[in-house]
Amino acid sequence: MFSACNDDLGNSGNENGDTSSSGSGYVKIAINLPTTSGSSSRANDNFDGGLPAEYKVNDLILALFYGTDETSATCKWAKNLTNSLDFSTPGTATDNVTTRSDYMISDVPKPGTDQNVYALAIVNNSGYFGVSGADLTYGVAGTLAKFTGKLTDLFANASVTDLSKIASTDNGGNFMMTNAPISDKVTVTSGTAGWDPQITTLVKLDVYDDEPSAESATPNPIYVERVAAKVNVKINSSNNILTVGDDGTDPGATVEFGGWVLQNTNKKNYLVRNVVGTGTPAAWNEWIGYFNTGATDGGYNRFVGKVVGPYRTYWGIDPNYNTVLADEALVENFNIWTNVSASIPWINPANNGTQLGSEPVAYCAENTTAAKVMQHDQLTGVLLKATFIPSGSQKGDNFFICNDVSSIYKEAQIIQAFTVALHNAGLGLASGETLKLKDGAKAATIKDVAGLQAVFEITGGATGLSEERAEAILAEYNPIKFYEGGVTYYYSSLIKHFGDEYTPKGKEIVSLDDYTDNDHLGRWGVVRNNWYELVINSVDGPGEPEIPDLPKDPADKEHRYINCTINILSWAKRSQGVDL
Repeated sequence: MFSACNDDLGNSGNENGDTSSSGSGYVKIAINLPTTSGSSSRANDNFDGGLPAEYKVNDLILALFYGTDETSATCKWAKNLTNSLDFSTPGTATDNVTTRSDYMISDVPKPGTDQNVYALAIVNNSGYFGVSGADLTYGVAGTLAKFTGKLTDLFANASVTDLSKIASTDNGGNFMMTNAPISDKVTVTSGTAGWDPQITTLVKLDVYDDEPSAESATPNPIYVERVAAKVNVKINSSNNILTVGDDGTDPGATVEFGGWVLQNTNKKNYLVRNVVGTGTPAAWNEWIGYFNTGATDGGYNRFVGKVVGPYRTYWGIDPNYNTVLADEALVENFNIWTNVSASIPWINPANNGTQLGSEPVAYCAENTTAAKVMQHDQLTGVLLKATFIPSGSQKGDNFFICNDVSSIYKEAQIIQAFTVALHNAGLGLASGETLKLKDGAKAATIKDVAGLQAVFEITGGATGLSEERAEAILAEYNPIKFYEGGVTYYYSSLIKHFGDEYTPKGKEIVSLDDYTDNDHLGRWGVVRNNWYELVINSVDGPGEPEIPDLPKDPADKEHRYINCTINILSWAKRSQGVDL
């Protein structure tokens, strides 16, 4: 049986045949797609079904690995099951599965002495996997070659993230799915004696000598999960407008949100979730020993779920997991929006009036880090575009902020302030001269003479704005943030995975060294097959006039005016609130 993590896989189709020859046998499997179920109150086990396009099965490959255990088993056989697709059997009210499909497969090579057979299911292979004869073919760059390696060999090279292949809603949908790592035991609280779960990705199969034996057997379940993650943004109001409260920088000002886009998404991904890492023992052996004593969920191990059918796991290792990257390496690893003039695919945010299920969403690759790599510029977040309307102003009015303080200057006020600065410097305006905003001036953060001259000019006697006069203004006002038309950008929040419930930060985080794996691993990050909902709750002031740089600071050092709640939905769905 194949099953998908966060969604149930369910379907039935048979591969019938005569009693096998001495070298082959039969297996019976059930493939389960991810689902909506789950009765636990833990956010880790909060599931949401999502869209029909996210479940559509276009093709299916079964690859079999042979060996004494999952670690040593190598790929020996593969079969395309696309002609037998029938994912119509729903999951139950108590499991993690949306639909399921059963298969009986003949002509399976029998294992040798002291060998086991392990299965990998590949749903919607997206051109990265194929079958040639009875061999699995594989290639991260789309050029396929015979694959006879181990599971860990699938992590030797990362694929370049192409969402059009692995997470597309076009033509009814094509979301690549592969085996979900599953625990054989339920999570426990710290100090529970005898907890020794085994987390496996490949599924051990029973091989039968004849068709009747296989037909009467209970299928071996295989649970699959989507390779991509999902995000949506919601404004906690009825019309995408929030009002700055009494504690904000400009009480009564309003912010109208016009769009959002994912920022700093991973350019690289593994096509199967990696819970093994590169060392011995496997990375998951370390994770099952981590308990944050300050967690509000009762102190359970956060990496394993509580809902049976199956016990899901909630973390993974991506291709750039362990290293704090230099600036030049960041653009090689992440998609980063830096220029407001770029063709940014802004997405309309949802709000409290948006019909449930119709929220605009975005998909992205997994982006996780070791605890001591949880830095702003290596984690995925959300960039928001809005129009800030100061109290007493109209939508579209320009405004300014100076000297890194919160006071807001309207256009007439900034002209008056600069005029006084020139007068105080003995460079006051002569009769007939006028200091004004240049026609066509663009939003900017002004820190030098050239920047000021690009935005302001003096007319009526003087030519432009002289260097001496510009320096006099900058001596009193520096930096100067110019919000053209009131447009502002918020880097709202990094996306939290385990977040405050499972990984409260405890002491103040000043540097990356303040993070520990036991308490903080997984606090921030994006994991495949999880659905993250960011709810924007409040705004304290304007953001930046241009797209803000991603700081080289720990994720828990905040650089924003947004308050947001993040919910993680099933897929597993996680909700996060943000105050801006």
